[in-house]
Amino acid sequence: AQRLGYETVLPLRESNGPTLFCFHPASGFAWQFSVLARYLSPRWSIVGIQSPRPEGPMQQCADLDAVIEHHLNTLRKQQPQGPYYLFGYSLGGTLAQGIAARLREQGEDVAFLGLLDTWPPETQNWAEKEANGLDPEVLAENERERQAFIAAQQGQGSSELFNAIEGNYTDAVRLLTTAPSARFDGKATLFVAERTRTLDPQAACAPWVGELEAYSLACAHVDLISP
Repeated sequence: AQRLGYETVLPLRESNGPTLFCFHPASGFAWQFSVLARYLSPRWSIVGIQSPRPEGPMQQCADLDAVIEHHLNTLRKQQPQGPYYLFGYSLGGTLAQGIAARLREQGEDVAFLGLLDTWPPETQNWAEKEANGLDPEVLAENERERQAFIAAQQGQGSSELFNAIEGNYTDAVRLLTTAPSARFDGKATLFVAERTRTLDPQAACAPWVGELEAYSLACAHVDLISP
């Protein structure tokens, strides 16, 4: 039996309306999306898509395309047909965009693609990051992820959880070193953490989508979906 919170599919709120599928950041976990329930209309269901260790695709797959294909299969088992509403934080946005592109190629309707401070892999030197190990910003995000999970679990954290998050971060960097951006011919909505922004959203992201709508938020990357 899977432990609570370690499932690939994590129901965060069940309702009778459309479902927002939220794709995990580099930590592999999607608990932090639970805060969206405070802001989204009650008619929305919210489902997190995760990559638990050791059986999750981040650890098992050789490249990011394979992770995207794995999550696409998971998504279509949950909802066989569109319209699809996809949302991803950081790495999760890269995953969501790759899935959105494949869904469009398959003739499906992607009604919403939301990117939370997601930047094309081509704009970062991931090989250098892989060589240098986890930097302080990543470690801070790592700790924030762990605290979000512990809060959702009513204080029940563990060293196993911390090791899983750290392992997923290492795998994320490995996967991003060879990951190309997928071009999505629809509209993407990008939410930018202004305090840690280093790139121009239109210049960096617009070439990879049919239309880009960008919003600036007065916070740092690690604080984007804090309560």
